[in-house]
Amino acid sequence: MDIQTKHRVTLLNAKCNYVCAVDTLVQKSNYGEDIGCCIDKLYLASRLINRLECFCFETPVTVTTEIKSQFSFTALKSTNLLSGDIFQYLVNDTMVWSISVTATTPLYEIIDLFIADLDIPTVIVDNGTSYSYTSTFDCNVTSVKNYLTRDGVTSVATISNTVTGACATSNPPCYNCIEVSDLPKMYEVLNKLLS
Repeated sequence: MDIQTKHRVTLLNAKCNYVCAVDTLVQKSNYGEDIGCCIDKLYLASRLINRLECFCFETPVTVTTEIKSQFSFTALKSTNLLSGDIFQYLVNDTMVWSISVTATTPLYEIIDLFIADLDIPTVIVDNGTSYSYTSTFDCNVTSVKNYLTRDGVTSVATISNTVTGACATSNPPCYNCIEVSDLPKMYEVLNKLLS
């Protein structure tokens, strides 16, 4: 059994013993016995259980290779935005760009504008009647949407997530004031307090 599993089992047993000890004290108290000393021991045991429960085992930091998110969509060259339209661009459901159209404008020109304004790395392919866009975002981007409001009605276009991002991760450091080598002695003390 590894040390972390042993730790979890020891704490689980200690909690069960603690509940049994409290039940026994309640019964003794009902019979009029003095339980002051026993309460002090249980208080110390509860503090030790809480401290041991917060103990974190140092594990090696793990870092995975970061993967950038990619989103793709196609815009027909014949699609136009009309004067009065409001076009919004949202990343992770937060609006990052918006424009109120003042004259009939091809959609691809609006797309080129926000790609340039936001400096989004994008590969654009001319398909003849349409443009295909593949944009790269940070690893934590999970959603990209376009909102178009025309005559008070808003429509949403969700952009396809073609590559799911994955950020590099690491385990948080441990800040224990006791060492792993001290655990057996602490278990022994806990056992005495609960006996």
